[in-house]
Order: sequence, then structure tokens, then C-alpha cells
Amino acid sequence: MERLNHELVQCLQRISAEDHHQLNNWDEYLPQALLAFHMHKNQRMECSPFYLQYSVEPVLPHASIVSSSTTALEREIAKEDRHTRIQYLDKYRTEAA
Repeated sequence: MERLNHELVQCLQRISAEDHHQLNNWDEYLPQALLAFHMHKNQRMECSPFYLQYSVEPVLPHASIVSSSTTALEREIAKEDRHTRIQYLDKYRTEAA
């Protein structure tokens, strides 16, 4: 929990330092900071907290808009990849605890 608090404080300071942002309005930037924390891959675990919770990597809205349509083969490969990752999800959660 202390690590989360430390990371959030640092992220909020970075966001507040950007143009047109004010440090005393930090609570307005909390959702953005939390999203950044949940999407960041842990170097030791090689996956993000978001992945540990939902067993899929997060996709930002702009990524889905920009991406081209996928082929049937690409969808099948993605399906197999998700299936494999789900099989190891308990292992990742145990290592993260």
C-alpha cells in the first residue's frame, strides 16, 4: 500500500506540473494517476496490475480507433494468447502477493 501511495504522489506531482494544471487541484487528477499506475508494467512481474486483476492488457480508446481491422488468423492467435495467459493467471497473482 505504501508503494501505491508513493507512486500516486509522484504521478500527481508530474500531472500537476503540466501546463494549465494546479497543484492544489490534485484530486481532479486522481483518476488519471490511478489509470497510469494500473497500466504500468511491473518489471519484476512483467505485467501490469490491470492485467493481474482482469487477465487482459488495457486498451486505450485511441488504440482501438487507430488500429486496423483484424484478420481471422489474428483473432485466433489473440484468442489462444488470452487462453494461455488465463491459465497462468493464478501463478501471476500468487507471485504478486
